[in-house]
Amino acid sequence: MFERLGRTVFRRRWWVLGLAGAFFVFGGVWGTQVFGELTTSGFDDPASESSRALERAEAALGRTGNDLVVLYRSTSMTVDDPAYEQAVTERLDALPHDVVTRTITYWVVIGLFSISGITFIKLIGVAMIIAIVVDATIVRALLVPATMRLLGNTNWWAPAPLRRFHARHGLHETPEAPEAPNGPYPSPDPPDPPDPRPAPTTGTQSDSAA
Repeated sequence: MFERLGRTVFRRRWWVLGLAGAFFVFGGVWGTQVFGELTTSGFDDPASESSRALERAEAALGRTGNDLVVLYRSTSMTVDDPAYEQAVTERLDALPHDVVTRTITYWVVIGLFSISGITFIKLIGVAMIIAIVVDATIVRALLVPATMRLLGNTNWWAPAPLRRFHARHGLHETPEAPEAPNGPYPSPDPPDPPDPRPAPTTGTQSDSAA
């Protein structure tokens, strides 16, 4: 089916391009007619239920305009290393608990909307949960890898001026020198140097005739 559709579109490609261009022009002309209908009064209604719910949430949890992101990096350990996990846990435990206990994940707050008694708030919560699941499974686990596999090296295509600019001024990663292991076990001894003396030859030598 898709093969027949592709052949049909290819045979009538100029018709397809013409219709797409006409639709684009029609959308631009029709869209400019709403410019005079736009106002700067905004979309927030202070008397609405959503505005009152937002005010109560900000009064209880504080304003959500600022986020704090903490990144931990180690040059000798990985995330699966128990020592790394213990070090990060100790750093997190050192934070002031009166501030940390009042914070909560944004997605948890949105997910709790699904148990609200107000219909449109419950709809927002359910829609956000579905969007997160679809984005984490179908989009990121299936569509993105499949698209990158099909495109191949085209994923990293760039115009020639941009490639020249990146070659001259872009950032380049350099491999870091491996560090000495810091584990509880000592490093193995270096191998012995080769013996410069020639190896002895083995074999039998026939006696000379008298």
